[in-house]
Amino acid sequence: MSAEKPNFNINVSKSDFYTIRNKNYYYIDKTKFIEELITYAPDGISLITRPRRFGKTLTLSMLNEFFSIKNRNDKNIFDGLEIDKNKKICNEWQNKFPVLSISLKDLNKFKYESTLYIVSDLIHDLCIEHSYLLESKNVSDSIKSRIQNLLSGNPTENDLALSLKTISQALYFHYNCSVIVLIDEYDVSLNYAYNNNYYDEMLDFFRTFFGALLKDNPYIQLAVLTGCLRIAKESVFTGFNNFRCYSIYDDLFSDKFGFTDSEIDKILEDTNLLDKKQDIKEWYDGYTFGSVNNIYCPWNVLNYVFDVQYQNITKPKLYWINTSENKIVQQLIEKADIPIDNKRQKIEDLLSGGSINVDIDENITFRNLYRSENTFFNVLLMTGYLTKKDCNYYDNSVKLAIPNKEIKTIIKIYVNEWFKEKIKSVDRKDFFQAFWDGNEKTVEEIISDFLLQYISYYDSHYEFCHGFVAGLFIGSGYKIHSNKEYGDGRPDIVVYDEKNNRLAIIEVKHTNNIDSFRTLARKALQQILTSEYDKLFEKEGYTDILHCGLAFFKKRCNALFFKR
Repeated sequence: MSAEKPNFNINVSKSDFYTIRNKNYYYIDKTKFIEELITYAPDGISLITRPRRFGKTLTLSMLNEFFSIKNRNDKNIFDGLEIDKNKKICNEWQNKFPVLSISLKDLNKFKYESTLYIVSDLIHDLCIEHSYLLESKNVSDSIKSRIQNLLSGNPTENDLALSLKTISQALYFHYNCSVIVLIDEYDVSLNYAYNNNYYDEMLDFFRTFFGALLKDNPYIQLAVLTGCLRIAKESVFTGFNNFRCYSIYDDLFSDKFGFTDSEIDKILEDTNLLDKKQDIKEWYDGYTFGSVNNIYCPWNVLNYVFDVQYQNITKPKLYWINTSENKIVQQLIEKADIPIDNKRQKIEDLLSGGSINVDIDENITFRNLYRSENTFFNVLLMTGYLTKKDCNYYDNSVKLAIPNKEIKTIIKIYVNEWFKEKIKSVDRKDFFQAFWDGNEKTVEEIISDFLLQYISYYDSHYEFCHGFVAGLFIGSGYKIHSNKEYGDGRPDIVVYDEKNNRLAIIEVKHTNNIDSFRTLARKALQQILTSEYDKLFEKEGYTDILHCGLAFFKKRCNALFFKR
């Protein structure tokens, strides 16, 4: 029986503050952020880095609604919220500034020219939004001419690079007031640019794009940028004298992105789902920002609460798996040189529920992204696939771990997919020959050698071993059936060699006990024989049937074969 539905709407697709408040969508009050921003960073450039899906876009939308002079008739959307209690800040700052707001989340193209086209389109829309500037008596003809050029549909690369500065100047002169700048997802395009070989061009463009707008611009009051990473060394922020990055290591704003434990309790109480606390904690908790522990991913929590409330789904799901945010870990695993022993061992330690120590590196360099082990793990931290458990600033080190079940499952999926792709490129002729010949010693040696070269983990023993064995046969002309109903039970793997009209039935076992290791393969083989899987295949015309029991202990394999 589903829980009683609340008298408000949970909407997981909206990140527009005005819509959420105006339509009474469920909202966890994060407006205290406005007070902290004005108190501690009232006239600088603030870059806030957090994993995606932690509320950065909604936060910038909230800032837009609060600061924008165009929204002065919508003040009531802040009624009853935390910021509404601070009358001094509201009187001095609320709806008193022109706001220049843009999101760069769609700059994810495969070519530089395509990315510039999207930039041109975004700037065109921005100029349309502020088209009243063309009629302003306070804006000079030269600035109006530049805006008209941006509206023409054919601006030059240099026009685009200087476009935000142009618009900020026009806003300043029209309102006779300093401008607040909000830029969301500033770093999206740089990752795509690096992976698609136009990184240098993109970096040069953004140095001017951001630099002209933010460096020593007298028309700017403050600026807030968000992203996952701080791109440094080749930085787009080189030479900025009023720039400050607030990352997951900083205490300021640490509880303003993601849900805290107390906020989760409120959500579950409001939705009559307090009995789901443990599931939500195991699957979506585990992050530490600054000194605040137990931060939950809001995207996952709200999706889960929505599913329980409206779709009668009770088990947690992998909500990140169908979003673009999981691509970064896939790319890192696919492109990073994982077979290096030290890196491989650290991944295995993480997947086994342990932690690893790495040097703190907030200044990500894409040129070292796949070559530097330290950068590899720091990127996983900044993008939300790892979390910090402890920091030692004296020796510049941080202890990292996988935050929760959802992330662990996603990483396992990509590790398994990476293995399957890797194994396809390996010459397995000797393995196939030994396997069909029933050569137990050679099969054991080859499998153990594979395990030593590639990633394995031991907290979900059967899962990995089953996938590993199935992967050995993929891409070599064999047909594989996995966990399909046969006979009186369910054989782990059936391998069809249709070319030679034969098949193999494989049963896989795993143990953490070395003493039972040698007997486990025999048990696996006996299970095949007693379950009488053969009868169905004999009816299908197969008489050449190989039985194989495989037992695993860590990276060792024991194999037994039997052929009728």
